Amino acid sequence: MDYLIELGKISDAHGLKGELKIFPFNRDTSQLESLKSLIIDKKDYKILNIKYLNNHFVVLLENISSREEAESFKNKSFYTYRSQLPDLDQDTYYMFDIIGCQVYDKNGLIGFVEDIIETKNNDVYLINGHEGPYKKEILLPALKSVIKKIDIKNKKIDVEIPKGLLDNEYF
Repeated sequence: MDYLIELGKISDAHGLKGELKIFPFNRDTSQLESLKSLIIDKKDYKILNIKYLNNHFVVLLENISSREEAESFKNKSFYTYRSQLPDLDQDTYYMFDIIGCQVYDKNGLIGFVEDIIETKNNDVYLINGHEGPYKKEILLPALKSVIKKIDIKNKKIDVEIPKGLLDNEYF
C-alpha cells in the first residue's frame, strides 16, 4: 500500500519566477534530488528544476510562475508517495520508517520509537517507555552495538541496552 510521506516545509518564495525555498526534514537530501514531483495541498506538482542553495533547496514547480503564486505556499508542508523515494543501502532506513517501531530487549517490549535526535556522531532514538518495564523515556544511541535488528515490515526493533544506561538517574 502506498502512502504519503511528509518531506519538509516551504519557507518562502525565492526570486521572481515562482521558485520555492524548501527545507527538508531529513538530513539526507539525496531523496529530493531524485523526485519527479511534490504534493502540496493534495495536488501533484511536477518538478521542473531543483537546486541546493545555502542549507535549503530552491525548487521550480510546474504551474507556479510568479513570486505572488509562490508566496501563497509559504509555511505549507510538501509530500511524496513512499513508492517514489529511492531505495536505501542495506542497514539504512528513512526516519519515518523507524519512528513508531516497537522496541524490544531480551526481556520483552520496552516501548516505541517516538522521535529521532540527530547528533554529530550518531542518531539517538527517543524511546517512549512509559508503558514498558522502565516507565520512562529512554535515549538509546543508534549504534550497531545497541541496535541488533530492525524489521521495518513488522515495525519491530531488537536492542541490547548498554550496561549502565538505565542505572543512573541524572534528573
